[in-house]
Amino acid sequence: MTSTVLTSVAMASISALTIGSLAYLCAKRRSVVLFLASVILLWGVVAWTLGHYSSIASVSPGRIPEWRHVLATFLGIGPLVLSPTAFTIGPVLGRMDMRAIPFLAVAGAIVALPFIFSAALAASCYVALDCV
Repeated sequence: MTSTVLTSVAMASISALTIGSLAYLCAKRRSVVLFLASVILLWGVVAWTLGHYSSIASVSPGRIPEWRHVLATFLGIGPLVLSPTAFTIGPVLGRMDMRAIPFLAVAGAIVALPFIFSAALAASCYVALDCV
């Protein structure tokens, strides 16, 4: 398997695991606000971490400001956050069985995979001004 496929599988697995875990914890309390706030906080922390690493690990670190790397990462990983969140909101609201959360989170991450490339390409081109 190529490294791109392995990276995609790893990203989808991590996304499904974290969003599914948050959904399960918040579904026990039926707290939609806590679920959405936790997802947004997690999304921001991961985007800042990966954007900062991207900024310091680039070939020419000062060419693109760090905030542009963070914003591009925030938009680039958006599908991996939004899709599993949208799929797992039903059990958090109490309208579906909590046993469906793992399947819904994985399905949401798989649905997000085709959109990641487009989102990352658009983010790197228009936000980071680093077109391929």
